[in-house]
Amino acid sequence: MGSHSLFNLILKVIGLFFIKDVLESFSHTLSALVYFPQYATKKEAILSVAATLPSFILYSLVAWLFLFRTEKIIALLRLNKNVADQQVTIGTNRKSLLIAAVIIAGFWILVSEIPEFFRHAIYYYQERKLYVRMTRPDISYPIMSLIKILIGLILIIFNKLVVRIIEWGSGSQKAGAAG
Repeated sequence: MGSHSLFNLILKVIGLFFIKDVLESFSHTLSALVYFPQYATKKEAILSVAATLPSFILYSLVAWLFLFRTEKIIALLRLNKNVADQQVTIGTNRKSLLIAAVIIAGFWILVSEIPEFFRHAIYYYQERKLYVRMTRPDISYPIMSLIKILIGLILIIFNKLVVRIIEWGSGSQKAGAAG
């Protein structure tokens, strides 16, 4: 594997870890949208949704760039400028490393999100049952937490499919075959 392929692989792994941030910011945006009709004024509702959109857009863009446009990042950061395309010896191929990264990202999401799911579920239960005056507690947080857990499981179970999508979307299968 050449140094260019190694940089490409490292950037893709970083992009996988940004998926968690995309999901987190999406849950905030979804929550603001769910409660849109309950704000006192329409202006307040729009401002609330607008406050959540920049982080969602930014994290989505960064994850997309790191996963599917690694060549542009390498060129922008000039990672190959002072590095000759030296062969880096790693005991496995590019696809196996990406599979490992996808599985690790899936476990990372699971480990961090399972406690959050229980926390959100308990808060929902408390708001629903213990506080009689609260008629519509926020269900979007437990639902988004459950979706994140499902995404973590999908990354673990369907890791080869996810890697094929990453490789296909980035157009770097030729580079992966050469490296």
